Amino acid sequence: MDKVLNYTERLAYLQRRITELETMSSALDALPETGKRAGFFYQVLQQVDVPIFIQDNAHRFVYANPPYYKMMGLTSEHLLGKTVRDLYNEPLASELWNQEDVILATGKSREYEAEVECQAESRRISIRKSHLLDPKTHHAYLVGVVSDITVQKRMENLREEVDRITRHDLKGQIMSLVNIPRLLRISGNLKEEQLELIQMLEDAGIQMLDMVNTSLNLYRMETGLFNYTPSQVDLVSIVYKAFYFLGNTMEQKHLSLEVKLDSEIVDCGQKFFIIGDDLLCYSIFYNLLKNACEASPSERKILIEMFNAESKLIRIHNDGVIPEEIRKTFFDKFVTSGKRYGTGLGTYSAKLMTETMGGTIDFSTSNELGTTIFLRFPNNHSHH
Repeated sequence: MDKVLNYTERLAYLQRRITELETMSSALDALPETGKRAGFFYQVLQQVDVPIFIQDNAHRFVYANPPYYKMMGLTSEHLLGKTVRDLYNEPLASELWNQEDVILATGKSREYEAEVECQAESRRISIRKSHLLDPKTHHAYLVGVVSDITVQKRMENLREEVDRITRHDLKGQIMSLVNIPRLLRISGNLKEEQLELIQMLEDAGIQMLDMVNTSLNLYRMETGLFNYTPSQVDLVSIVYKAFYFLGNTMEQKHLSLEVKLDSEIVDCGQKFFIIGDDLLCYSIFYNLLKNACEASPSERKILIEMFNAESKLIRIHNDGVIPEEIRKTFFDKFVTSGKRYGTGLGTYSAKLMTETMGGTIDFSTSNELGTTIFLRFPNNHSHH
């Protein structure tokens, strides 16, 4: 963990140094003699404790400071006057060359990652290259700042492996815990107290399963690691699957469910497709419908309406009201009100997952009309 924190601090430091280097030309112009200016600039680069290099407009390396030589395991004889085509094999050489061409053509800084050989070892590095124009000669240069992110990437891969184990192993065990109470209930001959205990076990298992799914997906989306592969998802089946797991809550509060498609009650076998991710859709609707059941007064109806339009519109309505104090932060992380075991992740995760699929989410609430959640999803694969 310390290494990750050090990397974050180092990256912030690099960004500050880059800004200083990009603005240094004007400061150096204040020095009267060219020799003094060059000497000052050289000393600055030599003293900076991060790897830095400079290339000319022909892609040739014309300077590198000691930290760069040390990281890359090179000497000036092996680097200066060379280009990335001399130093690296294909396709990496062409990828780096093309990045440099874009910077020289646009004058805009770029940051990217590459897998390179450093001292006979494969390392993952982050490179930020900036365009620098000499005001006297009008020659263009590339100033590169490098950071070794190998440790960070290894930790990310380790986290992915832990996620995989969690998803396949832990979820399987939880599903067993969820199914056992149902089998016991079917067998009969149980007292009321025993049925209550079984129900508590089943509810706890469902909650654990939902927490595992939500935490894994949230982490991946928040860190940009989620692999979103859109496909057709039938929301009618997703909704009924979610309500199956919410059946006990609905039964205890004597709630009913009504699902409409284009203002008509959904018939058996009807489908409503959107472009999205099956697991994300289930998490979204399970959390939103769970909230609707918990917020609704007893003996009322939960209404879900789906509309085929320019975009796919879904409305989820219940007769409860969102408390005034959380309305402005309703979709924020860890916001909850009046729930004994609430985590405050339900609406936050629903918003994050909806936006990951290119959709939007909003709500309206009042004492007179209750609460309605509005979800809109695109009709095509344009969002990736």
